[in-house]
Amino acid sequence: MNEPVIKFKHYRITKIDYKVFEDVEDLEIYETESGTLNATTALNKERDSARLIVKTLIVDKEQRRMANIEITGYFAVDPELKEEKVRSFIRINGTAILFPYVRSIVSFITSMDNENAILLPTINTQGFGSNYEESE
Repeated sequence: MNEPVIKFKHYRITKIDYKVFEDVEDLEIYETESGTLNATTALNKERDSARLIVKTLIVDKEQRRMANIEITGYFAVDPELKEEKVRSFIRINGTAILFPYVRSIVSFITSMDNENAILLPTINTQGFGSNYEESE
């Protein structure tokens, strides 16, 4: 039986910024980033572990609020694979693993404020990559 290319170890919430505004105009500075999902990968020198940081910013004009969430996932990886293949697996599969946590965090935080929780849609991570960054 083949070993998985990446193994999810754990995740940490690295940022939660939730704000409610008096005026809807105060949300305008966040609107250009609203709904984006950004991911940054990092691979250690031995290429046996990787980190994926997933960030999203959500603006809810109707409720005059903003949620900015960042989580970091930690993965064990097969050091025999080429770096680009590992990064591709982390980018696509790692995002698929972490995004349900992001959805849950956004829903939980926004439901604590009022009964109108923000429910993020599911995503297809196969096409994920337009907001993808690499780091060492």
